[in-house]
Amino acid sequence: MAGLAAASALALRLPPLAASPRQVGLLMPGGSAAESVRTALAGEFRVVSRTVGTAPNAVLAEARRMLATEPVDALVAALNARAAPRLASLLAERSIPFVALEAGANAPTAAERLPGLMYRTAGYWQACYAAGAWAARQVGRRAHVLASLFESGYDALPAFALGFEEHGGTVVATTVTRLPAEIPAAVAAVARTAPDLVYAMYGGAEAVTVLREYATAGLRSRVPLVASPFMADAVRAEPAAVGLRSVATWVDGEPFGALAQGGAGHGVAGFGAAIGAGLYLRELRGGAQHVVGRLGDTAELAAMADRIRPEPRSGWLDPHVGY
Repeated sequence: MAGLAAASALALRLPPLAASPRQVGLLMPGGSAAESVRTALAGEFRVVSRTVGTAPNAVLAEARRMLATEPVDALVAALNARAAPRLASLLAERSIPFVALEAGANAPTAAERLPGLMYRTAGYWQACYAAGAWAARQVGRRAHVLASLFESGYDALPAFALGFEEHGGTVVATTVTRLPAEIPAAVAAVARTAPDLVYAMYGGAEAVTVLREYATAGLRSRVPLVASPFMADAVRAEPAAVGLRSVATWVDGEPFGALAQGGAGHGVAGFGAAIGAGLYLRELRGGAQHVVGRLGDTAELAAMADRIRPEPRSGWLDPHVGY
């Protein structure tokens, strides 16, 4: 949901709609993320919104109810790439374009990229790929990846390895912890693999635990720690997080940076278009993220989408896989 909030705080823009009145349906969980999207859309369209969870079947059912009662010209909904084509196919029958909002942990396959379907994401897998490419060039050639079980079913995890290895690096170990109690042993294993850096993918309380264990083990001064964007945001208040680097499409209070302010031609500018967001190298200082470099654009990595997913993909945790 943190990623969804980052993705949806854009100044969303839809292409000109021929139908009059121009009415857009919005299906999202309640909260600040939905309000950000609603406010952005309301500047140009009449918005018909419904509060719904992120479970695909619930979104699809609510979409059907909306289509039966409201003459919408476009639909915006919080939906993962695994399920978005189901709703896009339903809307295609009525020639209604669809914007799927999500964190971007999974890269849509060719089968999941359909006419009339636009993904607007926080660029999570692209950020992980870019972090790998940067780390191999600037930090070291041997990486140890630490990840929670909650991260292990998504494409963002192999995206880092692909970026790292395509730029001359080697992932010497990938350690997935299933329970918080396993984190100390996972951190201790770093000393045995002797990497040049560690890439950590955790969220919430587990992210804090990893950071503290890493500091207690005395590794911060010897083995640089690079964090996933959500982990870096989760540990921002920790004293040990000073100097922690991450790659993301957003900075403090500015999800997607300039894209959120770009006006026509930015944000969701056209369905099926290659719309990108900047990938920023960030560093934590004083509890805030600071941009220390720009590593390209998410649109530049579009060709990677069909290459990062190992088969068979686990996806065990992904609620958008097992309907």
